[in-house]
Amino acid sequence: MRYAGLLVLLSMAALSMAHIEDSIEQVHSDPWSYMGIPNPLYVVAVAAFVAGIAVFYSIFVKSLSEQAKKTVYFFIAAPVAVSTMYLIGATVYQNLASESGGPVHWHADYEVWACGEKYELVDPAGLSSYAGSPVVHEHNDNRMHVEGVLMKKGEASLRNFFVQAGGNFDEDSLTFPTNEGVLTWNDGDMCNGKSARWYVFVDGDLIEDAHDYVISPYPVVPPGDR
Repeated sequence: MRYAGLLVLLSMAALSMAHIEDSIEQVHSDPWSYMGIPNPLYVVAVAAFVAGIAVFYSIFVKSLSEQAKKTVYFFIAAPVAVSTMYLIGATVYQNLASESGGPVHWHADYEVWACGEKYELVDPAGLSSYAGSPVVHEHNDNRMHVEGVLMKKGEASLRNFFVQAGGNFDEDSLTFPTNEGVLTWNDGDMCNGKSARWYVFVDGDLIEDAHDYVISPYPVVPPGDR
């Protein structure tokens, strides 16, 4: 199938530019490793396992001495207390260490056109209400949602949005998941016998190296990007 130039219409009123590091996707998928601390979910899971064993033991062992009861209580209460304190501390540390300075709620409207035809991002699957990651996603509304803590502001870039949605976005191509399958357009693809290019426009202005751009930090559109 042949395609003309690809138009990715993204209105970015106050676009900030950031060169994405090779590790942006890894930072996004595992911010805890990036910070060098255990994932709080793992800590909570281990604590629940230890406390659960203690509860199980207390239920099925009928006669416990006073010392044994204190020990069982300790192995129930201590993991819960420690995991709760760790969860609070890890959350505070994540907010302080993040480039966003804590949770953000940004939006940017967008459209993808190829050869005169508009394409829609794949619909959310299963019970999920979004396509993408919990922090960077779309709710089947042609709107980029950035909702959460950004360890690197590059996580709110155009490339990471498409990566999290199951595609890709680089200097020469766009890979875009749709309900009909994953489509890829490249510079030089042919349409109607002509070699085509794809472009990104922001408020009608052509943007170069747009895959590295971070959407504007606004919750409402406008002044958020369109």
